[in-house]
Amino acid sequence: MEVKSLILKHQAKVFPVLDIALNGVNYFFHIFCSWYLSQRSYGTLNAILSILAILLVTGISFQTFTAKEVAKKGVGAKRIYKTAFVYVVIICLFFLSFSGRIATFTRGSHLALGITLSIFLLNLFLSILRGIFQGEKQFLNLNINFYIEVLSKILFLVVFLPRFNRIEVVLLSVAFGMCTAMLHGIIKLKIKRVIVRGEGSISPVAKQTILIFLSNFFIYYFTSIDMIIINYNLSSISGIYAVVLRYSQIILFVSFSLITVFIPNLSSQVGDKKVFKERARKYFFILLGVQFLMLIAYETILPLSVAYLFGAEYIKASEYLLRGAFMYIALVDSFYLVNLNIILDRRKYILPLGGTALLFSFFLLHYGRSIDYFLYGGIGFYTLLFLTLFTIFYFEGAVKDEEGIC
Repeated sequence: MEVKSLILKHQAKVFPVLDIALNGVNYFFHIFCSWYLSQRSYGTLNAILSILAILLVTGISFQTFTAKEVAKKGVGAKRIYKTAFVYVVIICLFFLSFSGRIATFTRGSHLALGITLSIFLLNLFLSILRGIFQGEKQFLNLNINFYIEVLSKILFLVVFLPRFNRIEVVLLSVAFGMCTAMLHGIIKLKIKRVIVRGEGSISPVAKQTILIFLSNFFIYYFTSIDMIIINYNLSSISGIYAVVLRYSQIILFVSFSLITVFIPNLSSQVGDKKVFKERARKYFFILLGVQFLMLIAYETILPLSVAYLFGAEYIKASEYLLRGAFMYIALVDSFYLVNLNIILDRRKYILPLGGTALLFSFFLLHYGRSIDYFLYGGIGFYTLLFLTLFTIFYFEGAVKDEEGIC
């Protein structure tokens, strides 16, 4: 009992450790897929997963909004669920309208895209449950929920992928994991009690979630668009680039685990600008410190592991790992600034996100002739994005301080 009480007391500190460990377990998911799929199929799978990542922005946005509102005891959960249904209708209609083009662009089957859409639906409502966990600072239950999803997914994959070497099996494993995690969330939160709170119009919820959606959309667009384009234009090397991204996104996983804890702590201090600034600065330097330590690993240990983990046919990916790491550090630090803007209900950051997304996509489509172009382009555009967001955040804060608003 004392051990459990101690864990619960320090769960905010334990969460990043367990979440990072979980991403290590989840990493096996990608390694296992590379063993049983051809290099070209593995590239196609990652292109579909990139489309899925963009779709899952909706769930991430609702988790962020729900956590924020629960932390400050704001909008009730019933209005959040009503708004989610509206998003479901709009996004499903859009996806189905362009399913043919998406299939051509990703080189995936219509069945695979159908499963992808089902995963989106599951993830949206699962994310709201996770937002409640996060907002109530139930980080231990949030950890458990993530572990249930990943372990269930891997179990399904280990049983069925060796028998049926198909991309659809991989996607079904993702859906299965989310179903088990949703069941856990419903049981733990006693969903019938949760959804009856908060009557009223969904308009305020829709307005705020759209802003969060746009913010997260662009961030996840950046993590996905390069994989989609390289699979479409340079499919022969898309498997190599997919492995580079798998390593690069370790920085994303570790940093997001920390940011997940930072958000409710920062949200709870939004009324005290001095404490908020001190915490925001402190958390940023923590991120930089962790990223610096990880860069050492990208230069020394990780390149040696590529052939061992993914196979000799992917050995060329080891040459690009450090550049991929720098690219994702710039992106993650930009994402941290975006979250600060979301917490403070600021909006000026949307324009540079959209502008960078358009320019980066244009660059990759017209000049992305090799993996080098993709990585150096990413480093350049994401660094420029970070500097732009930092400048906007600093000067907007300075103006509001003078006006006595912030």
